[in-house]
Amino acid sequence: GRGWIINNLKFSDWIIFPSNGIIEQRSHGFSDPTVVKNCIFTKITGSCFTVDLGASDNGPYRVEQSIFHDIMCPTGSDTAPIKFANPKKCHVFNNLFYDIQYGDNGARLISLVGTRGPENIIAHNTFGTSSVQEGSTENPNFVIDAQYSKFEYNIMYGQDTNDGSAQSTFARIDRGEANYNIYYQVSGESAYAPFGGGNNVTGAVGNQEVDPQFKGPLLVGSTANYRLAG
Repeated sequence: GRGWIINNLKFSDWIIFPSNGIIEQRSHGFSDPTVVKNCIFTKITGSCFTVDLGASDNGPYRVEQSIFHDIMCPTGSDTAPIKFANPKKCHVFNNLFYDIQYGDNGARLISLVGTRGPENIIAHNTFGTSSVQEGSTENPNFVIDAQYSKFEYNIMYGQDTNDGSAQSTFARIDRGEANYNIYYQVSGESAYAPFGGGNNVTGAVGNQEVDPQFKGPLLVGSTANYRLAG
């Protein structure tokens, strides 16, 4: 239903059928947002939060202040920790993603597929080391699919999307905006990488390629420390 606040829960050791999710939005038509916050998703095979209600769904949705760790996305296009179809007013803020593993080059980390993207915002998130490479069986051609959206104030660290595809990039924000992001050791084969695949973003201001200097010392496993040293 609509208007749920799912707060301060830990979801561990789940295996989810492809195209479904641990949390699955099943109805729309109201103004109250569905909010997922302060949650931990760990040791998951499959999707964590899914919405597939189509172009008549005007949102809003919020995913914030949560940790997504040790998640396997085994199939292409059907699995992603956050997977929405043609969403509107989807806000993904202040989350940590790391140790995400892929079994298909079409699997995703965040999928906000559709054309109503200008009101979708992915901001202030940390995408930690090994989110693509460590323990994976495939390198996706991109892991964030949010064309037309805003992708701002995020930190990306140690990502490899060199899969041999012309679309290879960390985040496919084609025709959207990518502003004030920090990225380090992020590779991709697109001419518009790390924020564009087949097309470039329409706006890009203040992005920096610099080591964010996490406290560490571990950046993998359940005790990883992604606080900033400064």
